[in-house]
Amino acid sequence: TQSTWGIPSPFLTRCRCVLIHLFICFLRVMKTILFVGLFLTLAIVARCDESASMTEEEYQKEQRELQTLLNWAIEQTATKALPDSPGMDKLEIRRKAEALKSLDKKWLDAVWRSDADHMKSLLSTILSENSTVEDRGDALDRLEEFVEDLNNAIDLHSINGLVPVLHILSENSSDPYLILSKAAHVVATAAQNNYKVQEQVVKNGGLDVLLHQWDKHSTNQSEAASFLLAVSAVVRSFPPGRRLFIESNGLQRLERTIINGTDSRLLKRSLVLLCSILMDEPAALGSLLQNGAVRLRGLTSALFRHLFNTESDQDLQEKIKALMQAVSTADSQAAVLLKEFAHTSGHPDLTFDSDRSYRSSSGSNIHPTSEQAAEQPSEPLLLGI
Repeated sequence: TQSTWGIPSPFLTRCRCVLIHLFICFLRVMKTILFVGLFLTLAIVARCDESASMTEEEYQKEQRELQTLLNWAIEQTATKALPDSPGMDKLEIRRKAEALKSLDKKWLDAVWRSDADHMKSLLSTILSENSTVEDRGDALDRLEEFVEDLNNAIDLHSINGLVPVLHILSENSSDPYLILSKAAHVVATAAQNNYKVQEQVVKNGGLDVLLHQWDKHSTNQSEAASFLLAVSAVVRSFPPGRRLFIESNGLQRLERTIINGTDSRLLKRSLVLLCSILMDEPAALGSLLQNGAVRLRGLTSALFRHLFNTESDQDLQEKIKALMQAVSTADSQAAVLLKEFAHTSGHPDLTFDSDRSYRSSSGSNIHPTSEQAAEQPSEPLLLGI
């Protein structure tokens, strides 16, 4: 018999059977691939869970086994397969094989270990009595890189790493300035705009030890700048830390730094922190100026002196002007003194407009809040530059 197109029906039947058979084979292959993929996925997940719960001893054992396996593979390749290849220099092959054998453990660590494990390892180096100053300094630098991540900064306390770092900065610490400054930078990086870390630093007495180190290194202003950086990171945008800082005579420390300071980094950080505190808590100026006009006159005189002596540093200039704005806004007596110094300076380039907005030398306006505007003096105030 033949079909409509003249093709024998048995031939069409066989074609259909072959197609059906191929389709069934395809389904079986896909089923096998699916099961293999699922198995591999479960194996990888199980391996990750096992690694996460692995003790340090188990981890070291596994790393030794991996290193042994790697060395064996290199030896087999270098002593058997490669020498038989034409044009290959045996000594060069063996030299490269030996170089591969010395594969640094940190590359294996990068593959298998979590950030928390890395930080634990770094803390072990930092706190070990057998570690050199150079090794501890390098470990603190790497730890600072890790805590730049917000979650790692929070985990630093979870893995009991924050308190040991603060202990390095304690009064009884005999560590050199290199280690102290790097520890302070770790705290500063972890606490920057991180409420949970700021809370833990204050709770564990971190602000007190930072203030102690700041005082201890006050005679060397470039060194003191490192500890002021950490203090600022703990205090700014954190009301409990700000209040503790004020209660610990922190404002008086800033005032002394501004009056006696010559280091540009230290000055900038002092000005930024003091300005931030006065903007958030204008009433804090009363604590700063508790000795009356003599102290206020010294502060305003120092601000003008820095303003005249730092004309090449525009960033520092703007910070000084912002602090002048904050001080004059918070205290009418300060406004009068600033006006007095401005008149005697002979450089009335900066003024308070009639709407009480601050005009910089570039002509831009910075408008105070309604509360600040209410406390401003009624007459325009000249700020000399």
